[in-house]
Amino acid sequence: MRWSHYIGVLFSFFLWQNIANAQTSSLFQGGAHAESLAHTNSTFQGISGIYGNIAGLSYVDGFAGDVSYDGRFNLTELATASVATAYGTKAGTFGFMASKYGFDSYSENKIGVAYARKLGKGLALGGMLDLQQFNTETNGTANKITFEVGLYSELTKKLHVGVHIYSPGTVSLTSIQNIPSRISLGVKYMVSKKAILSAEATKISERSIEVKMAVDYELQERLGLRFGSNITQSSIHAGIYIKASEKLRITGAYSYNINLGSTPSISLSYGGFLASNQTKSRRK
Repeated sequence: MRWSHYIGVLFSFFLWQNIANAQTSSLFQGGAHAESLAHTNSTFQGISGIYGNIAGLSYVDGFAGDVSYDGRFNLTELATASVATAYGTKAGTFGFMASKYGFDSYSENKIGVAYARKLGKGLALGGMLDLQQFNTETNGTANKITFEVGLYSELTKKLHVGVHIYSPGTVSLTSIQNIPSRISLGVKYMVSKKAILSAEATKISERSIEVKMAVDYELQERLGLRFGSNITQSSIHAGIYIKASEKLRITGAYSYNINLGSTPSISLSYGGFLASNQTKSRRK
């Protein structure tokens, strides 16, 4: 057994025994898009919204898809792979996602079915029903159902706000442990056509509030840079994205936590994006 496998087993045992405080795989879906922006997920729009704020799916135009990989702390045992699809219609946007994390001794699997739509000018609401499976050698398999909801509001053309709540009820994992609830509140400010600033506060049950900040800057029409930081966890994040075509985007990211090490990530995304001033009724 490799040394990294020993670490993975130990880390996963810690996750299972301290699930209320743990950083489980549900926090790391979304690959390079989320990682490059320090997981300021609540202000995500388009297909990435399925990983951070379901209401953001309402901006998907037609078909969209995403495949992401997050190599948590450079350990294969802690990696998360995610795949998502969505389709925007006049009746709203329908989405599906699946993710897998872990290895033989400990793993988590998640399947989610989502729906989002715009309620009016500059306001969107979304929700997703989640089926999550937790597997360990010592505790066996636990299948749990929970849900998450999101709200996205364009307060002005330049200032947007997102709220996302994950597993708000008490869902028991074992007789003494619950799936950790999470609430995130984020703001996004469009400084210019090329620069976007975002900030988010996230509260996970029985943990301190996390404060995160990020900047997204478009260098050229098909090339952009992203930087961010999780101030609470002392991590720095950076990423680069390339628009291979009008609808295809490739994103790479790297983050470093001073206590736990580095994390590489990659995402491949496809899909049209519905601009803020458009509505579903404009589709034919």
